[in-house]
Amino acid sequence: MQRRSDEQEVLPALAFLTRHAVVPTRRGPMPLHAHGSTMRTRLELFTRGQLPFVVIFILVAPLVVLSGAASHHPRAFLAGTVVAVVSTVLGLVVPWERFVGQWIVLIPVLDLVSAALIYLASHETLPEAFLLCVFPVLWLGYGFHRSGLLVAIAGALLVSLVPLVAHGEIPDSPLEWGRAMILPLTAALAAIWLNRLSRLLLEHAGQIERTSNDLFESVVELEDRKHLTEALIDAVDVGVIYYDGDGMVRHINATARDLFRTAGKPEGIDDRAARLVFGPDRLTPVPPERQIPARALAGEHIANELVWIGEPGNQRAVLGSARAVTRDDGSRLGTVVVAHDVTQLAHAVQIREDFLLSVSHELRTPLTSIVGYIDLISDVTDWKKAGIEREFEVITRNANLLLARIEDLLRLPHAEVAIEPVTVDVSRLAERSVEDVAPRADSSRVRIDVDVAPPVIADVDEGRFRQVIDNLLSNAVKYTPPGGVAAISLREIEGVAELRVSDTGVGMSPEEVAQLFDPFYRARQARDGAAGGFGIGLSIAHGIVEAHGGTIGVQSEPNVGTTVTVRVPARVVSSTSEG
Repeated sequence: MQRRSDEQEVLPALAFLTRHAVVPTRRGPMPLHAHGSTMRTRLELFTRGQLPFVVIFILVAPLVVLSGAASHHPRAFLAGTVVAVVSTVLGLVVPWERFVGQWIVLIPVLDLVSAALIYLASHETLPEAFLLCVFPVLWLGYGFHRSGLLVAIAGALLVSLVPLVAHGEIPDSPLEWGRAMILPLTAALAAIWLNRLSRLLLEHAGQIERTSNDLFESVVELEDRKHLTEALIDAVDVGVIYYDGDGMVRHINATARDLFRTAGKPEGIDDRAARLVFGPDRLTPVPPERQIPARALAGEHIANELVWIGEPGNQRAVLGSARAVTRDDGSRLGTVVVAHDVTQLAHAVQIREDFLLSVSHELRTPLTSIVGYIDLISDVTDWKKAGIEREFEVITRNANLLLARIEDLLRLPHAEVAIEPVTVDVSRLAERSVEDVAPRADSSRVRIDVDVAPPVIADVDEGRFRQVIDNLLSNAVKYTPPGGVAAISLREIEGVAELRVSDTGVGMSPEEVAQLFDPFYRARQARDGAAGGFGIGLSIAHGIVEAHGGTIGVQSEPNVGTTVTVRVPARVVSSTSEG
């Protein structure tokens, strides 16, 4: 079984974390934000807000009793105790977490009332009882908006001033006012500072929430893209394998698995070697280190390389390509290997080649007889006296030319072009080619412009190079519409014989030009039009030119025309005459 990729494991986890991250979802500072509607949530809220007041009350109340304040002011002490109990019970019983708004502010307000009553009873004997108002003030300052802060400041002042007003003990000096206000002002400043801190925390929480939501949306989008990409890869009838930066398979579609099985690679083994991989001849085994995946992981770029896979007698043809996947900074992310099953195409090509070879064999036998009889007749007939010497030369030349074409067909799949160079004036070859093509050009109403500057001497195979010129000029006339122009020029330029054949014909696209010298390839205009041919002429011409150590190039534009340029080494002829 194919292991799940890191992305398959990480993305769902990341999506879960970003979706369920604990961030505030209500507009208000802590500790209001207790998520959920359970008793546990309520206890959490009680622990944060009310429990500190309860602890301080439990510590202060006995001290108030022991100080005798409770007996001197029993009603204030009793009322404060009752209010403290009520606020505590309300904090535990009422489901505040379900309420909308900030009704829970009632609890710290009641705590302030309780603190004021207790402090009213004990300010003379136990001034430390003022500490009862500290935690309610801090809760109001930290846990609520500005209105809570105002209540906290007012409450601190109220707790401090109520005993003074009730007993008529209004301070009459700055020192007494300072002693009376120091504690409530300190509590108020603490509330203000906590309120500011709370707001900062809330802003950060909001940023975290927005970031979390954006991250969740990005993760979801990334997961959707991943699923779409995997679906597309699995749907295509092409084998696709993705290796990570460590060379481990991270994704492989069903077609690639099928090809791996045919190639003898066991399922689940993450190496790159397969047992049944052969070269283009279908016989030579490809060693593991030369197989396409291994070379691709070594950094090699591979384009449309043909291999055969499977047991002999039941093999499949595969075109393999591979390239590295890189990040924007150029670092390597992984490697993609793509495999196309071209077995049917390979069989079709083989059938076509076998057919052409068979037809060529069938044609060669009678044509050989024709050429032989032409030679016999020429030995016993005076063609010049008969007045048909020119016609006989044309018949003989074209019969031999046709025989040579058939020989080319027979050799095309198996061997390179063989040449026998001799010193030749290439301009004479070009002029003869023009003479042979002229009748066809006249019938097609195509003008031939000739710009040949003799002599252009080169060591070439006379018959083969004439074949190149005939093919190029014939194509120029064939694919030029009536009223158009085909042109041929020949020059010796810096030790190079340059032959240029151009036309004002249908032209070709860059994609067609790129395949022009492939055997049996024919451009779309040639396939759609009435022009015949097998599509091997330019392939043979290309081989002939290369065999001479030369080059052949094509420039073409649809509906404008085509120019073919052939360059082969030339012999420099001295222009100084002998004295």
